[in-house]
Amino acid sequence: MEAKRCFNCRRVSYNPEDFCLHLNQRQPLEEYISYNGLKALFGGQRPSVCADCVYDRLQNCQRCSRKVPLSLYNIEEWFKSTTDRVCLECMAIQATQVAFRNGLMLKDTLNQCFQCSTFKSIYSFLSICHFKQFDVVCRECHVHKDIQRYHIELNARYAQNLSLSPALTQVQVDLKAIDTLEKPVLSYARVLTDGSKLEQDETPTEQPDVLELNSSPKEAPSFFQTTMDVGICRMVLDAFKQSLYELEGKTRLELKILHQDPNFWQVVLRSKLIQMSQKFSSQATSRTSFQEAEIRSAYMGTYCCSHASLVQAAVKSGCFPPLSEFIQTANESKRALHVCCIGAGPGSEVLGLHEVLPKDTHWYLMDSCEQWSHSAQLLLRNIPGIKFNYGAFDITARFHPAHVFRKATLYAFVKFVSAIHFLKKSTTRFRELLRLTPAGSMFLFVDNAHHSVTRFIENLVFPDGVYEERKSCRENAFYALYTCYAELHPTEESMKSPYVAELVSLIKYWLDRSPLLDFHVNVFLLVKKAKPVVCKSNPVSEKS
Repeated sequence: MEAKRCFNCRRVSYNPEDFCLHLNQRQPLEEYISYNGLKALFGGQRPSVCADCVYDRLQNCQRCSRKVPLSLYNIEEWFKSTTDRVCLECMAIQATQVAFRNGLMLKDTLNQCFQCSTFKSIYSFLSICHFKQFDVVCRECHVHKDIQRYHIELNARYAQNLSLSPALTQVQVDLKAIDTLEKPVLSYARVLTDGSKLEQDETPTEQPDVLELNSSPKEAPSFFQTTMDVGICRMVLDAFKQSLYELEGKTRLELKILHQDPNFWQVVLRSKLIQMSQKFSSQATSRTSFQEAEIRSAYMGTYCCSHASLVQAAVKSGCFPPLSEFIQTANESKRALHVCCIGAGPGSEVLGLHEVLPKDTHWYLMDSCEQWSHSAQLLLRNIPGIKFNYGAFDITARFHPAHVFRKATLYAFVKFVSAIHFLKKSTTRFRELLRLTPAGSMFLFVDNAHHSVTRFIENLVFPDGVYEERKSCRENAFYALYTCYAELHPTEESMKSPYVAELVSLIKYWLDRSPLLDFHVNVFLLVKKAKPVVCKSNPVSEKS
């Protein structure tokens, strides 16, 4: 058997498995050796690099001093002196700097990896062409799969050798572990930032019994008052802190591309967040663009807790008996429940609803800005067993995802109508959406207490202005509309919570404002009737 010597560590081995590389590294290596005629340079012998150096042995990058295996270097760097090697990430930043000098916009120089959520230069990805948001995975994440596979195979070989030794006890090898590599792998930094998740797993949040909902059919209240929920605030705080960590990396990278000192990231990021937070307000009536990561982070920290708390309070208030009955039926039924949140943003509706709905509920989150999917991952990651799909949705578009609307029977709209009611054809497209949904569907609206919002919803449901006025609702042959008024106020007890206090402190520092603590809204429940029936209560009056 021929002995091979590793070019990098000079190790000599007769075992071919020690030099066995995966296809993603083997094929480029063969092409590089053939194209550059390296066999001639090495006396006709093919140069080899052992798998340990490629996947495990750390090499020092001379530019950023980061220590990573050779698989995270370009192939040509493998055959350079150890004092001259530059890692993939530094090479990508250098290429991006050249593109920026040649006219590339700064906002187009970075992208966010969907798998590791890290902001990186565009040359850190396998493709810099246009692709779907969920296909944006950096090269390092692809390589880490090969590194993990190598470690599993190495441990399996080691365990097998131990089992063959008569002096040692037999070690059982889990051969199925290799097939689990398609699952996302958390980086070391993500494990550090997600440390509190383990604590929550050890002490799971108590789930309130659905039967505790105030569903008394005698007389439903038309008003409720609530405050920031501490449990919701804890999840929002965790997501906001993680988003700041990601934005730190993004800002440092932008400063590198601009040839500025990355240590000034905090001043630059704070200035940008304050500027972005001024683009929206608590009573906004215009459509805000959320393409920038900074404005999504600022919005999540400012509004998510209040929005989710209002949704949770609306469900538990007893103001909507049909909704309470719907939730109780959903928990007793064996059929899977599908819930759709439109204009979902980071998914604050899920925070407010998940406690009272079945754990196996399927969530569909939709927004015109698909980049919200990253924020939703941060916000909802601490909910046990959560399953959600994120998709693009524009109310003004001609085509809607009909397959989703035919499945879902509960819909949530938080601050959605106030953002789209002035858009052309928004009423027509909204009616098309309602027609696609199954009979018996529920539509929960939480929105600004504006006359324009109320008029839009009433015109949507009663286009001819004809309906019967009941004690608890207004209805026609197809829909029943329930309305109530709600207020969110800070209380002394809620402000004593360390989570609320820390969130308020962070928002005040980074955004130079307070999170939304005092909020007045109208809450509507629209019920799509299975057949033209009337409420059991006697009619009070009739309007036309």
